[in-house]
Amino acid sequence: MDQTLEGWTSALRIMHLYLTHFAGQSVTTLLVQQEVGTGTNPEGGRWDLVGLAGLRPGAVGRDVATASPVPPLAGVVECVDDEQIFVRTKAPGPGIAGLATMHYGGVTSLVVQWYLYGDDEGAAVRDEQLPAWTAWARGLSDGR
Repeated sequence: MDQTLEGWTSALRIMHLYLTHFAGQSVTTLLVQQEVGTGTNPEGGRWDLVGLAGLRPGAVGRDVATASPVPPLAGVVECVDDEQIFVRTKAPGPGIAGLATMHYGGVTSLVVQWYLYGDDEGAAVRDEQLPAWTAWARGLSDGR
């Protein structure tokens, strides 16, 4: 039940951000989900996608940006907690990016879900960024 509530809370948060900042604009979605095994990372600690992406400590209302080797993403923090962050992105394109660490049935997954807005710009950013985010997530899974 708790995970269902978390999912609905995230969906409603994204809808609120869309209606506040991007109402009426078309959307393209970038989605990367990578299983990384158990609840611990190769160093024995708990997986933290927000930290791995260089977005911790991000505070609501503050600007954040990833740094190499993480693919580019920059914007304003809309929500952050121990497992996830939502960023209203400015670069490389306007959107709402959610990065989360999910635990289910003994398996941990890293999830990047990015709603990109604009008729042509959203699709172009997705097509440019999807390979980089996929490779980065796979690299984490492979221990690189």
